[in-house]
Amino acid sequence: MRFLLFLFFAFLHAKGFSQNTTCLHDTNPVLSTCEAEMLNKGLADIKTQFDFAGKKVLFVTKEDATEIITKKKFFDFIKLHQGKYDGVTGLAELTPKEKESSGGYDVIVLYYVTKFDKERKKALIEEVKSK
Repeated sequence: MRFLLFLFFAFLHAKGFSQNTTCLHDTNPVLSTCEAEMLNKGLADIKTQFDFAGKKVLFVTKEDATEIITKKKFFDFIKLHQGKYDGVTGLAELTPKEKESSGGYDVIVLYYVTKFDKERKKALIEEVKSK
């Protein structure tokens, strides 16, 4: 009986683990439900009523926002920091016109970025537009 209970709980743990990690394995910039939930919870203290559900997100890093990274790489960084989102220095929501110009991106997540302005935002939109 103990062995059956052990197997039952081991199965539940393995199933839960796989569900939590499979959502973080692709590089599609459109967030899955679990990725959106993770960002909504992890960034609750810095975001302003932004819901990540179903959003197309551009992740950028480097001091002056010069490196675009994949969603997978961003979440890998979060894992390395024990699930802490303190490296996220801000969000830059795109206007409807910017969204259209960028190919459908809704928001830019700034990761360890200290220098970001309208010109850099415009340059990023142009960069993803050309890809």
